[in-house]
Amino acid sequence: MDQARGILAEIEALPVTAAAQLIRDRAAEAVAERFAEAARLARGADPGRWQSPATVYPSHPERGLGPSL
Repeated sequence: MDQARGILAEIEALPVTAAAQLIRDRAAEAVAERFAEAARLARGADPGRWQSPATVYPSHPERGLGPSL
């Protein structure tokens, strides 16, 4: 509750446009935090689903590519 009062006092001390921008910024941060938490939980529920696939390399060099010997 004290934190909320501090934030409110900070907002009230600002000019209207700056206060509006601060509110938008804080809202965007909250959304990003919720999204990151949801992603973390999803990865924890199915870790194999979020791993990058192995890079596939050709078994032999392609003709015409690379340095000529």
